[in-house]
Amino acid sequence: MAAYQEKKRKEEEARLEQEEREEEEKKIKDDYDKWRGSASKASTFQDSITESNQGWLWVFFGLGGRLEQRRYFISTLFVYIVFIASLHYVLSTYYDSTYFDIYTDPDGKIPLWLGFFWPWVVFGYPTYASTSKRLADLDIEPMLALGLLAIIIIPYVGPILQVGMWIWIVAMPGTEGSNKFGPESQASVDARIYK
Repeated sequence: MAAYQEKKRKEEEARLEQEEREEEEKKIKDDYDKWRGSASKASTFQDSITESNQGWLWVFFGLGGRLEQRRYFISTLFVYIVFIASLHYVLSTYYDSTYFDIYTDPDGKIPLWLGFFWPWVVFGYPTYASTSKRLADLDIEPMLALGLLAIIIIPYVGPILQVGMWIWIVAMPGTEGSNKFGPESQASVDARIYK
């Protein structure tokens, strides 16, 4: 009889230990699911871009709509880096010159198309497209983006003014809700909600 009771007691202890392990595993799984759920919420920025069909081609080449701070910063930074790298390559490789020689051209050897036509056509349109959408997000007339591009013509001071205007446009929060240029993008709403 004592052996039978001892066997039942051990079975009961084993059953209780098994239930505790299962409960602990369930708690770990629930915690993981909570973490996984919160991690998937963090990607709503990319999800909202994908759902709206406003990918990077739209950012660089589309003219309608509004563009939030994050994608404007990324797109213009990308364009500026590629522009400066390519201009530096062309100037140093073919003309043994620097950036500011485009304005002064002391030797008369830099063709006009290199200083103005090439950068404006290749990099001007993507910069205009993204800046006009960003200005629309700020509820400012998008055509002022042409002025931002034209500032670069002013010798020596132009690049400094352009960088200053760029910092201002990046730093200003967009208009919440709809404005005269359209509804607020879902990516902008999500970025504001999940800060």
